Amino acid sequence: MLGPLKRFLFEGPSVSLLRYSGTAFPLALIPEFLLLACVFPALRLAGIDPMSTPPPPLRMTIQGFIGTVLLSPIVETLALAFILTLLSNVIKRKLPLAAASAFLWGGLHGLYSPIWFFGTVWSFFVFSCGFLVWRERSFGAAFVAAALPHALVNGTVFLLAALAGKA
Repeated sequence: MLGPLKRFLFEGPSVSLLRYSGTAFPLALIPEFLLLACVFPALRLAGIDPMSTPPPPLRMTIQGFIGTVLLSPIVETLALAFILTLLSNVIKRKLPLAAASAFLWGGLHGLYSPIWFFGTVWSFFVFSCGFLVWRERSFGAAFVAAALPHALVNGTVFLLAALAGKA
């Protein structure tokens, strides 16, 4: 299993950019949800309330949708590109570079609420891998390879929050 995953993440695009982004979306989302599903009960077993500092609620408005699903992925992908460029001066191999980026982004999101670390670290690993792999082709392709799955992940979270009445 790790062979195909590693090839997909690190050996360059062997599919179209749209297909890559469409595959990266569930590859970012599903393990992220599984990680959260493990972390919540583990924290509770340790006597820690994972929602003691809950993330701010999503605004279920058109402005909230635009900010969450469109603007955040655009702004964060531009910042991701900058951070990966800085980190690449010190870290040369893609796997440790993507991992360092993911932990940095997890930490930044964790400043809002500690549980957000676990809700973003894996996704940002996938976004970072996509950016790094597609950057070899062009900045525009790299941007799409990171931003489109990010927008789809955020859109899914937004939809689930709306369905759960977490507005």
